[in-house]
Amino acid sequence: MIKVIFGDSRDMSEITDESVGLVLTSPPYYNAPFDFPDLFPS
Repeated sequence: MIKVIFGDSRDMSEITDESVGLVLTSPPYYNAPFDFPDLFPS
């Protein structure tokens, strides 16, 4: 069975443990250098 869920990964209560076969995200993350400045030294 394939189930597609659109939502926030901080709340994954509807997914059972060890049941995920693929996670698709939407890069590019243009704001990442601003949100996480310590990860990008240059």
